[in-house]
Amino acid sequence: MSNITYRRGQAEWALWQVFRLGSGARETMPPAFSARIKKLLDLDRDQSGVKLAIAGRAFSDADKRRSGRDAEFDSFDVFCLALALDLLDAGFQQIDAVNLIRGARDKIQAEFNRISALYPASTRGRHLAKHHPRLPAFVERGARIADTKVYLITRKFELAETRPLLAKQRDALIKEPAFARGREALQQHMMSLSPFSRSLLVVEFAHTAKLIEGFLARAPIVNRARKS
Repeated sequence: MSNITYRRGQAEWALWQVFRLGSGARETMPPAFSARIKKLLDLDRDQSGVKLAIAGRAFSDADKRRSGRDAEFDSFDVFCLALALDLLDAGFQQIDAVNLIRGARDKIQAEFNRISALYPASTRGRHLAKHHPRLPAFVERGARIADTKVYLITRKFELAETRPLLAKQRDALIKEPAFARGREALQQHMMSLSPFSRSLLVVEFAHTAKLIEGFLARAPIVNRARKS
């Protein structure tokens, strides 16, 4: 993974480019989007354990000491913010999104590093499997196509009263995520579920990872106005 770091304004710019793709949203990032990112970062800086059940950091490692407008993020940190925003968009509370990423950060980073090293840039087109022999593949119209999807699979339990053993453990109400590389692996995971598992959240994130890398590479320096 690259040692290049980015300022917060660059991270926000790249995130907005990813999330506005195909949405019809305007080019200028609205304040509400920036405010969501700020809230996530503020929650992640809480190390007291009062608000968050899992120690550590979701969006940076211990070596990055700066905060606020001087904060530094590498591409993986920005990707984790993108994943948190996807979770918010799916109905997660901000605290739950931060807890999930804190608890699974090492596993998520392993998948991100693999995607960064092996997966092609995100495009609308297909990629032939022969050009990406280390990726899973599927057959489409007689051709073997590289499967460039990677899925995060998790679940949030809201009906705590139905799970008395979990009710006192807030972090346990978010299922530790599993990962499926490609559609066949996702299908196998779904088929292996217990009949009592009636709902799951599935987030495809390889596409997001490659988009984040691409947008960060050309992110402009954004001067964030200081409050007087």
